[in-house]
Amino acid sequence: EAASNSNIEDMSIHNRTVSSRKILIATGASPAVPETLSRAAFDAGVPYYTYRSLLRPNSLESLFSTPADGDQTKTPQNIVLVGGGATACELGQTISRLGGDDLNVSIVAHALIPAEDVTLQHAATKVLETDGCNIHLGSRAVDVVTRSDGNSAIGPRLLLNDNTTIPVDCLFFCIGRTPESSLSSLQLNRAGVAWTPDRGVTVNSYLRSKTARHIYASGDCASAVPYRDRRAIHAGWTGFNAVRNALLPWFLRSPA
Repeated sequence: EAASNSNIEDMSIHNRTVSSRKILIATGASPAVPETLSRAAFDAGVPYYTYRSLLRPNSLESLFSTPADGDQTKTPQNIVLVGGGATACELGQTISRLGGDDLNVSIVAHALIPAEDVTLQHAATKVLETDGCNIHLGSRAVDVVTRSDGNSAIGPRLLLNDNTTIPVDCLFFCIGRTPESSLSSLQLNRAGVAWTPDRGVTVNSYLRSKTARHIYASGDCASAVPYRDRRAIHAGWTGFNAVRNALLPWFLRSPA
């Protein structure tokens, strides 16, 4: 938690108050999870993941392991990745290769790696299709529904914006990152720090908060960092600049 006290900032960490004249916020960003679609998946009994939960130790082993005798857990056969960025392409290819012929991997996106050249987009599509991925371009996932043939349940299916459906046993959300979850827990409004869920702390080109001059931000949670530049190496560089600008005289400061 944060609380403003003149030019000194107080932070409460595990019931301990830490005071400082300058504070740097570098909480990063977390994978974005669409609220409506994740709720629909939960209601339909479809588990969903992000790259962060997938890359934890033993996560791939548990995803593709064969259930023991008497274990009712079903190994997913239809895995759908929502999103078309580099993360979706990398995970889709990896899962398809590890899962073998019995696994059906689909990628639902408006476009693959849309920020790149069209030639690269076409090349990525061909590579993924060669590795066994089903690509649904120009599509958007809108709901997770359950269907039946009148006598027995067919199973959950992902509803797309063109009213077509594809089978789904497991969802992966690869739709970008957001600083909202990490910043909302800090209660920055108590210290007068302006921020937005999509861009992070509102800062100037020197990474100083526009509403609280003793607060700085860097990396994924700083509004001055363009979305495409939000990488680990850029986070380190902006962190260096934020600390330098916070501590050095004004004539030695420089924009990030």
